[in-house]
Amino acid sequence: MTPTLDDLLWHDGNLIALALGLDKQGNATATREIALYPDEQARSRQPWLIECQSVSRFHCTLELAALKQNLGAGHIANGYLKDKTLWLYFSDGLLEISAKQFRLAELTSINSALIQDS
Repeated sequence: MTPTLDDLLWHDGNLIALALGLDKQGNATATREIALYPDEQARSRQPWLIECQSVSRFHCTLELAALKQNLGAGHIANGYLKDKTLWLYFSDGLLEISAKQFRLAELTSINSALIQDS
């Protein structure tokens, strides 16, 4: 059975990457790579890709220092999809995306091209 956004265990997850763009028709898109625990007993997080198509609203406020500080414990507090809007609550932050369509894909590994060491 393919999981949906409602099936994901958001708590203690991590935002790995976030990208905004336009598709070939000029519609706004938002893509997030996240790492979430598959269940409450899991020892490691699994990477997921969430693609939002035909985005009509994007609101984001994140305290980047808090994301970094809570990376080990996980900085996603909760998340849910309601009325075509995805809400993600973070340690000191919020990400809200309204879109016509959401696509969830399980990744085999974290996309290291989006992560840069500093």
